[in-house]
Amino acid sequence: MRLFDLHCDTLSECDRLSCGLWENTLDVDVSRLLRFSPGVQVFAAFVPDTLHGEAARDRGQRLFSL
Repeated sequence: MRLFDLHCDTLSECDRLSCGLWENTLDVDVSRLLRFSPGVQVFAAFVPDTLHGEAARDRGQRLFSL
């Protein structure tokens, strides 16, 4: 089966729920994405406008570590 999705908010939900991106109970996780061949999934890393400086950087780094 093929998959091509250019926007997925799962990173923010993983952060909110303190779960990992590899395997979770949300609609998308990496372990299930590997079933698609070929497959492309782009995860959105949202940093709110209210965060600035170190707080914004910390949020981005936390999202990328999921």
